Amino acid sequence: MRCLSYKITTLAYLLQKNFDLNKVKFFLKEILDIFTILPSSNRTLLSALSSDIKDYEEAVIEISSLENDIDYIITRNLKGFKNSKVKAISPEEFILQM
Repeated sequence: MRCLSYKITTLAYLLQKNFDLNKVKFFLKEILDIFTILPSSNRTLLSALSSDIKDYEEAVIEISSLENDIDYIITRNLKGFKNSKVKAISPEEFILQM
């Protein structure tokens, strides 16, 4: 599976508020063993400015997904991706497809 790098740093930030550093590092290593991190290039960030998606962060996710041939954006915020060129599905929908 592939995901965006800045989401991993956000996760690390949130985990560090509640867990000691060794637990956070262990969890992040486990996550990084499962997921491949997608880069966010300057081109990606610029292209996101032209997206039909209004929220910039969501637009970056859409463009990065397009650039990397991602099949689905898995999100709880389906409304935010209603104009996405990459299909957005809920985590529950994704698990049912497995």
